[in-house]
This record gives sequence, C-alpha cells and structure tokens, in this order.
Amino acid sequence: MVFMTPGHRPTCLAQMLGGVGLKEFVVVDIDDTLIDTDRRRWAAWCMVLNHEIDFEVVRTSSSKKILTDLWCGSEEQWKEFWKILLCWDDRGIGLFRLDEPIQFAPEVMQELAETLGVVYLTGRTSNMHGLTLRELAQFGFPVANVDLVMSPNFEDYLASPKQTRSTLLTSTLRGRKAVLVVDDNPLYFSLYREFGIPHRIGFLRMQRFPRESYDHATSVMTSWKQLLHQDPLAPVQTSCTSENRG
Repeated sequence: MVFMTPGHRPTCLAQMLGGVGLKEFVVVDIDDTLIDTDRRRWAAWCMVLNHEIDFEVVRTSSSKKILTDLWCGSEEQWKEFWKILLCWDDRGIGLFRLDEPIQFAPEVMQELAETLGVVYLTGRTSNMHGLTLRELAQFGFPVANVDLVMSPNFEDYLASPKQTRSTLLTSTLRGRKAVLVVDDNPLYFSLYREFGIPHRIGFLRMQRFPRESYDHATSVMTSWKQLLHQDPLAPVQTSCTSENRG
C-alpha cells in the first residue's frame, strides 16, 4: 500500500502514478471481474436445461462443472449455452438486464483511466462489441479512448479459450507496455506472466476458484475497494470478506 506523509492525501490513482505515461496500459477482463454475470448465466442455463436450477449452483460453479458434473449435459447443450451467453442466439440479448457492476469497479477504473490507457480484454465475441460498450458506459466504466479486445468468433473461443486469449494478447500488446492486469480467472495468469506484465492481480471469486489457483498472480484481492484511492502497483492485502456485488 502507499505510505503518505501527514496532511497529504492523494485524491486518485492518477496522482499516485503521475510518472506513468499514457503509453502504458492496464489490461482488465470484463465478465465476473468488472461485471457480475451470475444471474445472466443462471437464466441461460435454465433455458438450456429447460427447467429452473438452483442459483447458488451457478454462482459457485464453473460453467463446465455445471454441465458435466451436475447435469450430465450434451455437447449440443454446451454450445447452446454459449450461443445464448455470447448473443449468437438472440435470446441472450434480453438477458443483459440481469448483469450488475461489481461494487467499486467503475470508480477504480475511472481513476486508472486518468493516467493509464485501458484495454478491456474479454472472451465476449466481436458480435457483442456495441452491446458491451453500451453496458460498460451504463455502469459507469470509462469508454472514451479505450480498446475493447474481443474474441473474433464463437468457434475459436470454445475450442481453446486460453489459446484465443494468447493470440489476442500478442496482437494487443505489440508496441505497447502493459503494466497491470486484473482478471478473475486463474487460467490466464501464466499467460500474463509469459507476456511480461509485471503486476498481475487476481480477483478472487471465493465461491468459484480456490485462492491457491492464483499462483501466477502477484497479488490477490477480494474487493475492488482495496484499489480505491490506492496504488494498484503495490501489493494488495487480501481481506477475509468480499464486497463483490453492485
């Protein structure tokens, strides 16, 4: 954390990072890092399985676990779920009303955007570009002069999410310096390390991933409040409680 002399209180992250130029970037995931999609995922599963399931099951389990371990679903149902979630099926568009901003995330991102360039890196596919920008703006996230980097197509993302993200990072970071990344999915942190991003913050979804799975992160946080008016490039102290919902 940042130590301040008596009587001095920086008002925002931009003041703390005054020496960092706009050619340096923060890379941040969207779904379940900035925006809580649990209710939208739940509604999509209810459509696919054709009956209502326990919301807590969706909130605490990965999508693959829901299908294979809990419901013994088929490959066709797996694809149908993702088509709804990624709006290749028009039913998915109406479910966006169920999304919520994660508490304190909009405020922190606005502070970061004062000094760092912002790259939103997401598994959402390019057909959702306009919808995603409108949602980010609606929830108070910065959308002016940002980059929204999306998976080009549905098939590639489903075949290999990690390889797709690696390809997107290769093109996105060419000629740029990413100094910070924030993501909730521990799967990608080995990639972020390989790409030389020095500060890698895992957003701990206690219900879904164990803390030890973030072994390639440099810090782990349980609430965006931990970065509010703080230096995001300093180690984050993980608290025992979480304030994830907006």
